Order: sequence, then C-alpha cells, then structure tokens
Amino acid sequence: MQTYPKVNLSLNYTDQVINIMDEGLDLSIRVGWLEDSSLMARKIGESRRFLVASSKYASKHQPPTHPNDLKQWDWVHFSMRGSTVDFTSQNGEVVCICEKSRVNVNSALAISHFVSENLGLGILPENLVKKQLAREEFIHILPNWQLKPLGYYAVWPNNARRENLTLLLVRFLAKRGLITAED
Repeated sequence: MQTYPKVNLSLNYTDQVINIMDEGLDLSIRVGWLEDSSLMARKIGESRRFLVASSKYASKHQPPTHPNDLKQWDWVHFSMRGSTVDFTSQNGEVVCICEKSRVNVNSALAISHFVSENLGLGILPENLVKKQLAREEFIHILPNWQLKPLGYYAVWPNNARRENLTLLLVRFLAKRGLITAED
C-alpha cells in the first residue's frame, strides 16, 4: 500500500477454501497444496511445518525418537487434511502414521490454541509457532524428522487483464517473498 497509495484493500481471513468467483474476489492466497483448477496460480512462498506440543503435554510422555512412538499421543487435527502424516528422516526414510485425534478444528490458530491448552500434538507452520518455541511454551517434537512444507499460492481468475492491480499484487508478493519465518 505504500508503493501504491491510491490502492485500497479489503481482506477476508479464513482457513476455509472458498470459491473466489462466487465471492467476487480478485485474489486468494491459498496455503497448502493446490488441486487442479481453472484459476491462475503462482507460488509466492513456502513454510516449514513443525509437529509441536505444549511443554506440559510433552512432559507427560516419554520423549519420542521415531514417528511410531507417537501412536498413543493425542492430536489436534486440522479437519481440512487427511488424518495420516508422512515423516521423512534425515536419511530419506518415510514413515506414515495415523493421528489419534480427540479434537478436530478448521483453523490453524485453533490448533495452536488447543495445543497450548495441553490437549495434544499439532502440526503448524513455522511462522505460527516461532515465538512459543523460543519461549519454550511449545516443544518441537521429532525435530530430526521433516514434514512436507506448505506452499503459499496466489490464485486469481484467468480472465484478469495482464497489467491490472491483481497481477501487480501477485508480482509484488512473489518478488517480496510473502511468507518468511519472521512473519
């Protein structure tokens, strides 16, 4: 907005996938992995995902060394993705486990809240847990195992004109790098 002072933004925050055509939106920032669509899309960032638990919840369990050690832990499940989780070790071993969830939510902020309330493990983007990890409120569980990173995508209708404000914003976000660990 500093670069384009005459531009006004109207923002709608939701973790739900919405039909931007039906909602009359010019642009959507989608987090995750895109499915085939008639919309235009451009990757504008990426974020690591961490498996976390509150320090109090983690202290009630034996520290895990392998994903299979988590089978008896409770999970706070993000309802918009499947209940299986793939972990990749540093040597390339892939292990798939099924979450045992007692809480299902449709918001990343809700996952963070219920994890902080000691209700189980949660998978969250690095930028949403950085402060809690630094304050040792959250523990990064199995830090030597990686989860598939989240992609951040700008998505817009394919009838957008080449130099309109939507495409200028997409280019700006892609050039700037929308998501970083500091966000």
